[in-house]
Amino acid sequence: MAAFDARLTRLGLRVRARLAGLAVLGGVVALLVVGQAWLIADGIDAVFVRHRGTRALMPTLLALGAVAGARALLSGLTTLVAGGTADTMKSLLRRQIMVRLLTDPAGPAAARLPSGRLIALVTRGLDGLDGYVGRYLPQLVLAATVPGVAGVAIARVDWLSAAIVAVTLPLVVVFMVLIGLATREHTQARWRTLERLAHHYADTLSGLTTLQVFGRARAQLTGLARTNEAHRRQTMAALRWAFCSALVLELVASLSVALVAVAIGLRVLSGAMDLRSAFFVLLLTPEIYLAVRRVGTYYHDSSDGVAACDEAFAILDLPARAAPPEPPGIGARLPARTARLHLLDLHLTYPGRDRPALAGLTLTVDAGETLALVGPSGCGKSTVLSLLTGLREPDHGRVLADGIDLHASSPARLAEWRRGLAWLPQRSVLVDGTVGDNVALGTPGIERDDVCAALVAVGAGDLLPERPVGENGSSLSAGQRRRVGLARVLVRCQVGGARLVLLDEPTAALDPATEACALHGLLERLRALPGHPATVLMVAHRPSLMAAADRIVALPDPAVRRPSSAGPARLCTPAGLRG
Repeated sequence: MAAFDARLTRLGLRVRARLAGLAVLGGVVALLVVGQAWLIADGIDAVFVRHRGTRALMPTLLALGAVAGARALLSGLTTLVAGGTADTMKSLLRRQIMVRLLTDPAGPAAARLPSGRLIALVTRGLDGLDGYVGRYLPQLVLAATVPGVAGVAIARVDWLSAAIVAVTLPLVVVFMVLIGLATREHTQARWRTLERLAHHYADTLSGLTTLQVFGRARAQLTGLARTNEAHRRQTMAALRWAFCSALVLELVASLSVALVAVAIGLRVLSGAMDLRSAFFVLLLTPEIYLAVRRVGTYYHDSSDGVAACDEAFAILDLPARAAPPEPPGIGARLPARTARLHLLDLHLTYPGRDRPALAGLTLTVDAGETLALVGPSGCGKSTVLSLLTGLREPDHGRVLADGIDLHASSPARLAEWRRGLAWLPQRSVLVDGTVGDNVALGTPGIERDDVCAALVAVGAGDLLPERPVGENGSSLSAGQRRRVGLARVLVRCQVGGARLVLLDEPTAALDPATEACALHGLLERLRALPGHPATVLMVAHRPSLMAAADRIVALPDPAVRRPSSAGPARLCTPAGLRG
């Protein structure tokens, strides 16, 4: 059986105040339960034993109505406070998770977590707190207060009934724990299936355009249907356990109340116990078992919330990858604009994968050079670019910029380093706005003429800066999105002062004529930048990109085993051997 997760109190004073309010409300409700039982028992005794009339019963009836009304009011208030607490917790957790992911001192923590897991957590997953905080925690408070208060009241009237309750109540708790352990396995399996479904759906949605181009979109329906069916089976299994556990707990509680009722009935018949005390005990005993039994019933509502809390705090408690102390004698800035890059014995394996992305890569890139990275898919070309941005850290090896270790630098130095970068990933990131807004993204305050000149240079002169662009560039073709990304790179270099350019398949989705125009316009202007030409590192598959490079470096497949004496993987092909 899940107890209260004390980590929730870390969310702030407002949450702690609301939780304290729930505890106070639970204590008051427990007192009202005892008062209501006593008033009912006293009224029945007044009618059947003391033969009081209606007028004499009026004070008791009015008090009973006031207590019942107060109990109903407090129950509604408890539901309202618990629901507000759940909403507050969800909002705070979502905000703290996003802040934690985006403010990792050495790069986004999201890079270490599967995207499907994050999506499932911050959307559907944290909604499980509605059941955990909104229904389970209020009942947990009642289960902690009602048995104690009511048990003391029963013991003051009839110690034998209190002893029977004290012996049988732990049986209900034992059955709840056993059922909770079995339910937890089904809930965790359901959560894992939900993560796979979210991850599969997110990957399919992000690559839907590519799947549609190659005629593989409908083939994904089979995988999604299979994962969805597994999620349905796990959900139905959890529901079956919920129904079965409710039946078992109801049976145990009913038998326990029956034991108390039989003992009371025999003593009332023998005259050893008065009717008012008997009714008082009989009315309070079911309330004790009901409070505890409902915890088991609402446990199934809390399971998703408990799993979501574990996931959320697992992210919030990720150790920060703080940079080590700065070596003495090094300047305050990383020279991204004029740096000579040395990649020394780089190894990197992505989480959850056995195959390394990089295995012993050593490479030198001179300032002002245009270098093309080539090789089979999966050999680590895009990984090299992500290491140079500082978004990923190697498992082993170093990235040096004029002798300064990029990944051993402070967050301030990394931020300065990134201000000297212009990066075009495999898929151009476009936001809802205009073409001009997207070209100027990352270089605020530029003039319209600069935007137009950059668009013309990369062969996108037909795109006006005022043209609307939907989310993810939905109103543009794949080629137009790519040219907008190239124009953004050019503006960042010409206006923003960047001198290290990282291009991942920069001419993907462009036809040969447009590619030649865009590539010539981009590289010509990057080499003619005032002060110092840009250093260009691009991932290339097309011959035109290789022909435009000063040097080609072929990365080997890290999955192919090489003799240990072969040394680091460095296959550098001069421009004259492009073939």
